[in-house]
Amino acid sequence: DAFEVKCKCSDEEEKDVLKYYAQFKGDLNKMVECVMLSSDADKERWVKDYINPAIENGDVEDYKDMIKKTVGSVPSKNKTTTKGSGKKKVDEAELDDSEEDDDD
Repeated sequence: DAFEVKCKCSDEEEKDVLKYYAQFKGDLNKMVECVMLSSDADKERWVKDYINPAIENGDVEDYKDMIKKTVGSVPSKNKTTTKGSGKKKVDEAELDDSEEDDDD
């Protein structure tokens, strides 16, 4: 969508990323929930393009430990896998033909 393309990599996105970076002390999972049209796929780009340069310039605090913790993770409320059980908890709406049972 053209609006999404215009927003990503824009000055507005950079401003929002740095604002929420400071507000959430580097928690990228919380930032994804607040930055418009963002997804987990944006986290590494944000760190490389906006956050690291801002840290180097002294514009924002260095929360690299939190970045490392959250850059590759998905917020727990979005996870549907129950660790250890090997089974997935999925709402009926999420099934939507994307996952079928093998037990016939």
